[in-house]
Formats: sequence, C-alpha cells, structure tokens
Amino acid sequence: MKKTVFALFVLMLVALVCLYPGLSGGFLLDDYGTLPPLGAWGGLTSWVELREYVFGGFTGPTGRPVSLLSFALNGGAWPDHPSWFLSVNVAIHLLNGILAYWVIAKLLIAARVQSAQLIAFVTTAFWVLHPAQVSTVLYIVQRMTQLECLFNLLCIASFISLRNTLASNALTRAGAWFCVFGAAGVLALLSKENAVLIPLQLLLIDRYLVWAGAPCSTASYRWFRICCVLLPSVIVIGYLANRWYLYIATGQSHSGRGFTVWQRQLTEFRVVGDYLLLYLVPKIQTAGVFQDGYPKSTGWLSPASTLIWFFVHSAIVGGAVWARKKLPVIAFGVLWFYVGHLLESTVIQLELKFEHRNYLPSLGFALCMAYGLSRLPLPRKSQLGVMLAVGLYYSVCLFMRASLWGNQLMAVDVWARENPNSHRALEFAAMVHLRHPDGRPAAVAYLQRALALSNEDPAVELKLITYTCDYLAVTPQQVSSLEQRLPSAPMNWQIGDLMAVIGGAVIERRCIGVAAEEFRRLINASLKNPHFSATRVTYKLWFEWIKVDLAVGDPERAARNAMNVFGKPNVPLGIVMRVAIMLASSGNPEAGYKIIDIALTSGGASLGSSAFLISQAKEIRENIKRDL
Repeated sequence: MKKTVFALFVLMLVALVCLYPGLSGGFLLDDYGTLPPLGAWGGLTSWVELREYVFGGFTGPTGRPVSLLSFALNGGAWPDHPSWFLSVNVAIHLLNGILAYWVIAKLLIAARVQSAQLIAFVTTAFWVLHPAQVSTVLYIVQRMTQLECLFNLLCIASFISLRNTLASNALTRAGAWFCVFGAAGVLALLSKENAVLIPLQLLLIDRYLVWAGAPCSTASYRWFRICCVLLPSVIVIGYLANRWYLYIATGQSHSGRGFTVWQRQLTEFRVVGDYLLLYLVPKIQTAGVFQDGYPKSTGWLSPASTLIWFFVHSAIVGGAVWARKKLPVIAFGVLWFYVGHLLESTVIQLELKFEHRNYLPSLGFALCMAYGLSRLPLPRKSQLGVMLAVGLYYSVCLFMRASLWGNQLMAVDVWARENPNSHRALEFAAMVHLRHPDGRPAAVAYLQRALALSNEDPAVELKLITYTCDYLAVTPQQVSSLEQRLPSAPMNWQIGDLMAVIGGAVIERRCIGVAAEEFRRLINASLKNPHFSATRVTYKLWFEWIKVDLAVGDPERAARNAMNVFGKPNVPLGIVMRVAIMLASSGNPEAGYKIIDIALTSGGASLGSSAFLISQAKEIRENIKRDL
C-alpha cells in the first residue's frame, strides 16, 4: 500500500512538472462566453449574484451549475489572472488520475486479473501523461469536462463497491454506497451532460465482470441492476435512436450548422479515427481548440477515408465483442472508448470535432495499452522497461505541448498553421497579436486571410475595420459594399460587439472614413438582417446607434429612438437599465426615467428577471427620479 501511494505521488509530481509551463497560458474561445459574467456589474459580490451566475447557465440543458460554481470560486481572477483558473484545472486533472487508478484497480481486482495494480498504475500513467489531455486541462472552460469525469469516476468506483457489498448481502453498507453512487451521478450530470452515458458504462462494467468470470447473482443486485443500470441504459439508447429517427428518417435537420445530420455522422467516423491516431501517435503541434475548419464528409467516398474508417471502427468493435471472453480486458477497454463517444460523436448536432471529447473515453485505450504491454512475451523487467519508455515519451511530449500552450503568442501561430481553414484560429491569432507591441501587422495579415477564407463575410471585414480604421481609411466603396452585404450576412453574435467598437472609435473621431452618418448606415443595414430580428443583437445595435447620436449632439433623435425601441414591455431589463442610465447621464433624465418605469410597471421586461436585477432597476429609477 505504501509503495502504491508513493508511486502515485511520484506520477502526479511528474505530471505537475510537465503541465507547469502551461500555467502561463491564457483564455481561449468559449472561455469568453462562460467567464465574462464573473465581472459583470462589478463582480459576484453577494449571494444573490452568485446564485444567478451558478443557476443561470446556458451551455447545456442542465445549465451545468456545478461547473459554474467552480468558476465562481475563481471569480476574482477574471479577467487578469488565467493562471489561477488553469491551476485549478491541473489540480482536478491530477485528482482524476488518482480516481482513475482507484477505479481501474478495483475493477481489475474484482475480475481477478493478474498484476491488477501494476496494470492500473500504468494505465493511469499513460492517461495522465498523454499530451492529448492538454486540450482539456489547459482549456479553462473544459473544467466542465474534467468535473464530469471526476464525478463519473467516483460514481463508477462507488458502483463497484456497491456491487461487492450487494454480492455479500451487506445491505447497510450497500445503502451508504448507494448514497455516494447517487450523489456522484447527480453531480456529474450537473457538471456536463455526458454523464447520461454513466448507465451504459455501468452496463459495460457489469458485462465485463461476467465475461471475466466474476458475476453477481444476488436478488438485491438484480433489482439494483434493473432499476439503476438497465432501464437508464434503455432510455439513453432510446433517446439517441429517437434523434436518429427524427433527423435522419424524417429528413429533418437541426440547428444552424453548416452540415446535415447525415454528413455529421459520416464525418464522425473520421473524427473518432483521428482521436485514435492522436492517442497512438502523440503530436506536440495540433490545431488546438480551433477545429471549425475540419472538412466534412458529404458521402461514403467523399473523402474515401470515411468508408475506410467505418470499416476500421466496425472491425475494432466487432473484434472486441468476438474476443470478449478470451480477452475481456481488451474488449472492455475498446468498448469503453466507443461508448464514451456515443453522445458527442453521433447524431447530436454539435460541432464536428474537439479533442477534449476524448478525455474520459481515452482511458479505455490507455487500459488496452497497459494490459497489452503487461502480456508481452518478455521478462518482467523488460516489460517494465517498455512501459517506462512509453511513459517518458509521453512526459516529454506533454511538457513540450504544455510549453507551447503557455506561450500564447507562439501557440496561435502554430494553431493557425495547423488549421489554415479555421476562421476562429485566424481571428484569435489576430486578437492575441494585437495585445503585443508591434503586433498589428501580423493581426491585420491574419484577418485579411480570414476575410478571403470567409468569402468576404461582413463580420470578418468589420473586425478588420476595428483594428485598422485609425490608420487605414475606410473608403466609401467599402461602406457601400458592407451596406449591401450586411442584410444577408450569416448569423454572427459578434456583430453587436463589433459595432460597439466601431461606434466608440466614431465617438472619439479616430476611425478614418467612418463618421456618424456612415455608422448609422452600417447599423441600419444590420438591423435589416432577418437573422438578428428575434435576438438581442437588435437591441445591442440600437443601443450603439443611440449612444453615437448622444455623443455627436443629436439628443432628440436618440431619445426618440430609445422610446420607440426600449420604451415598451418585454424588452430585456438589463439593457433597459443601461439605456436609462445612458440617457439620464447625457442630460435627458425624463426619457431615462420613463423607459425604466415602463419596464418595471408593465412587468414584461422584468418577467424572468432575477430579484437582484429588479432591485437594481428600481434603485436606478429612484436615483433618476431624485435627479429630476
């Protein structure tokens, strides 16, 4: 026992040393969608604000409150100290490694596998040290994936203990383990929705123990398996089958993705194949989190690798099922990998690829590697030498990849080069270069590439204008072209924020070629876009228009537009408050008071608003009233 603890301690220390260079990294992609509310309205300074943040999530059906609570505990670090967030992510990864060892060891011991603890330790080492985990551990928002993994593993560990106690009819201890089992499952689900796969994982574990000759046949366990394993598994499979029927058999699609459900399913054969290859042959430089340029499959032979990977996956899964009794550990590891991808790599219309989706499923592949090496026809010392060599190779790759992620200026260049068809990679590279001295030329070059790649997407061109209009004049032809293209531009939630940046430059008179009139034309063209009509982007655009009118000396038009747009029920209360404050501070408290009074007395805008937000709105109304 002491040797095991010491070995785990050394392993986690090695992993910490390898990941340490990555702590100097920064925020990425979806971090900017989940974390900014930590600083809204001055930060989370009360229990009401904390509750609103934790239970106001929009990332998934559950809102993922457990994950959001963990971010809230880091709230003081936003937006200046990403290393604090990253340190917590690394700590969770190390804890997951310890839990992974616990689960694999308990499972192999229950199956009476020889050298169970050694195989469990090597599995853990391969999993913890694999460089592919960087895309999860050093991507702050993917703490959601890590926390789901943590509670998932805890749920499975408690299931194995519960199964053992039910096998011996120790019902009192079984009740305690059942409470742990249930709590862990709920926490996993409230961390990320992948936890719905836990019943299928438990079913796989139950079958594996049967294949390995360690069945459990007590009546209490049979009832538990029916209620907590079989029925939930049927529900999960039924849900996925229903999605397949709805989006395939009936010809319906889903969401605004640039691919059909069938195209996504075909593409996922290649994507999951990439996950396998990435684990088998680790890479230091990859496309990182910027996978939006991944080419979709449009048919079985478009590209031909689609059909090849379909046959490869079929052969691997079929071989695992066929050999389940002769090689139960290998069969379990293979099926664990594929079960782990059932939700995010099938018919659910998510984006095509993200490396973090392989975080927990890859544990099965690590188990296959460790078990296979332990069965090599070599002396034990030679086996250990091979295992150590693989672990050292992973460690070096992990250190180098973490070092790359820790140097964001270098990393964005690599990511853009590795995925040249990614808008996000090019645009994020531009943003990072702009933060550094003399970085503007590189930023402009990246955005020009993104503009060409996007078929002249107006949103990308607006980004280019925000970065360059203070020294490169915007021509009348550019304004006219944008005015014509904006009404039919694809949906882009950034349009409002981009107009806000340009509006600020117009107010400060540092955007050459774009004055108030040109800005109004761009806003008006954007308002004609039907994609924005039913969204809050419309309110954002009007807000920026009114702000510019107030700044350039047209208060009457500003007040008139404010009343027409915001002086009615059902307008979101948060933006009504901002408009009221802006009007009141610009010399028109009457209009500001009237707008916020309508919002509060009609009840429409406050419907669904938090008690905290309503109390703030009332306080703003009273302050404006005192000024009057």
